Amino acid sequence: MAECREQGMDENDDVYKEAKRTLDLIEAKRGLKNAIKARHRDQLQAALQAAPPFKNELRKDMKEAEAVLENLKRLDKLRHAIMAMNQATIAEIKTYMNPPPAVFKVMMATFLLLGNTTDQVN
Repeated sequence: MAECREQGMDENDDVYKEAKRTLDLIEAKRGLKNAIKARHRDQLQAALQAAPPFKNELRKDMKEAEAVLENLKRLDKLRHAIMAMNQATIAEIKTYMNPPPAVFKVMMATFLLLGNTTDQVN
């Protein structure tokens, strides 16, 4: 944009406006892509708030970011539910030497949600 000003263009020039819009679009797309990759709730929300002026061009990226954000919200709810589990229930589950397959899968998922690695869970 500095080069446009150096060439004598002012902010009301159509070429300048189009260049500014294109740069803003690239920045919004980059913000969405980075937020999706990082899977961070605040970053996703900020990127989605910056994207509406380009909703036609970024429709696919915005839908993906919204889906990731919804998944993160759902995982947060599940994580809170797991953390609020009754200690008696946890103690009972620990007593199973060979738990039913459904219980085993749920516990594996629970440990993964709580941040354990697959190697630690196995």
